[in-house]
Amino acid sequence: MGLEIESDAFKQATLRSERLRMIALIGVLIAMAVVVTIRPLLADDDIQMREVPRMLVLIGALAAFECVMLWLVSRTLRDDRELPGWT
Repeated sequence: MGLEIESDAFKQATLRSERLRMIALIGVLIAMAVVVTIRPLLADDDIQMREVPRMLVLIGALAAFECVMLWLVSRTLRDDRELPGWT
């Protein structure tokens, strides 16, 4: 039995906080993609180079998910409505 706060101001603050977290996470994922791409090129390592596409797909999928959630949260804040139930 959890404590749920019904305040609209609290919900708005929570969404703004989540929005900042998502922006920071997307920035970290972009930095990871750059490092994953550049590191094997600088080391001239064929074994690491074979892993680059897989890592970029994984990072891209995570970034895509966070971008969709960021879009939903931003839209919710802008239009002052509720998040969909599946989020």
